[in-house]
Amino acid sequence: MRFTDDFLRQVRDRVSIADYAGRRLTWDKRKTRPSAGDYWACCPFHQEKSASFHVLDAKGIFNCFGCGEKGDLFGLAMRLEGLSFPEAVTQMAERAGMALPKDEYENREENDQRKRLQQAAARAAQFYRDALRSSGGAEARKYLQQRGLGPDEWERFGIGLAPDEWTWVLDRLKGEGFTLEEIVAAGLAREGEEGRRAIDTFRNRITFEIGDPSGKIIAFGARALAKDAKAKYINSPETALYSKSRVLYRLKQARELLAKTKAPGLVVGEGYLDVIAFERAGIAAVAPCGTALTEEQMQLLWRSGGEPVFCFDGDAAGAESQLGGAGPDPDWETLAWLRRVTEARIADLKGDDSTAQLTREALRREIRSGPPHPFWERRLSAPWTL
Repeated sequence: MRFTDDFLRQVRDRVSIADYAGRRLTWDKRKTRPSAGDYWACCPFHQEKSASFHVLDAKGIFNCFGCGEKGDLFGLAMRLEGLSFPEAVTQMAERAGMALPKDEYENREENDQRKRLQQAAARAAQFYRDALRSSGGAEARKYLQQRGLGPDEWERFGIGLAPDEWTWVLDRLKGEGFTLEEIVAAGLAREGEEGRRAIDTFRNRITFEIGDPSGKIIAFGARALAKDAKAKYINSPETALYSKSRVLYRLKQARELLAKTKAPGLVVGEGYLDVIAFERAGIAAVAPCGTALTEEQMQLLWRSGGEPVFCFDGDAAGAESQLGGAGPDPDWETLAWLRRVTEARIADLKGDDSTAQLTREALRREIRSGPPHPFWERRLSAPWTL
């Protein structure tokens, strides 16, 4: 069976090589730094007394400085379990909860469809950007400028406007040769009920482009301009491109900034404008897309390197809710995963829109002073035994 590069990348993104290796190896506590995604153990492939087997979780690779064995997640599974490459990919895909591609023809057809959906999303993004700069974008421009965001920031952060029309982007995408089925499949429009016409997903909203780990546009977040809107923020629906539980807003850009600044780790904000404020201040930041953080998103955070800082509503309850730990039925899988990685901090930013209002130095000061994570230690006293 042949696997596309995109499929293999998705599997690697969803399965932590350190988590997989850690089920078979004992990490050297003196050399291992989980907060940095840096793991050491005695090599499983040759006899040794000191740990020379090195795993870099963020890069998804291993290297033994003793015997020279090295590779990625699939190579490690092949060596540890005596698997062929297709068997290793199959096993890791099952761990990731991903269905295997069926056959070469269907696989090619699926890839072609994904490319069309990505093209539709990219064209919609340009339409939204143009609309923000048009005569009909005055209200949206005023809102953004009140928050210190001018034309340079609109371009840099992929901010646009979905006009207050029922089929604005739908009509434009059809004019570019996209079918209704493709536009709906990309999450840009939704089918009408009971024979009614299809309509745009986003109307009268400021749009924020959401990218995959490689930076390709796969979805949008959108803030209402109308004060009486039922939902201030909405996101694209689940599509073949976009699963909001597995995506972090501006992850690609945050990883690049983290590498440049050599900061201790990523900052996790609550929303799009928070992340933009952090990034403008030179701070590598991401945000969940309208959900409490999931286990998959936690893995992305720690695999990006360093010790995350969580900046949510300015109280423990707000942070606990975003981390999946609020209410009588918390997300125990996410909380258990947090307990396993052990290191993170909470920064307390009080007040509405406070992130955007704080100065660069104030943001950095608040992040540095973030306390450890006692609230989920309390949550994890039961029912998990780890």
